Amino acid sequence: MSDPSFDPGKKFRVTEAFPSEFFEGLTHPPLILNPGDAVIVSEEKGSATWPAFVLVMKGDGERGWVPERYLRRSGREAVALLRYDTTTLDPGRDEILTVIEPDDEGGWLWCRDASGKIGWFPINRLSAEI
Repeated sequence: MSDPSFDPGKKFRVTEAFPSEFFEGLTHPPLILNPGDAVIVSEEKGSATWPAFVLVMKGDGERGWVPERYLRRSGREAVALLRYDTTTLDPGRDEILTVIEPDDEGGWLWCRDASGKIGWFPINRLSAEI
């Protein structure tokens, strides 16, 4: 995809489903952080594709990937600065997603699928060619 605009309301076609093994060991339902929530940051970092993310765990054992910029860190302890919801979408190839909010730095879009479900989906698996 060559630098398309990820403006809210814009539609994109899924070019490749996201591998479910990426989510193994993560909390279901997804992790939701609110400002002030305390978390422990894993030593595990995001992949080369998504280096902006760190794996965090809340005191009750909930785990999820969160952009590091959403946290104020002190070593492995951190506090959420902003609300963050780790819900992801699981659309099939050629499904159409509508952008709600882009996270260009993180490489994901908060979007809505045709059934109305809302969640994150990676930019690198989308095409502006519908």
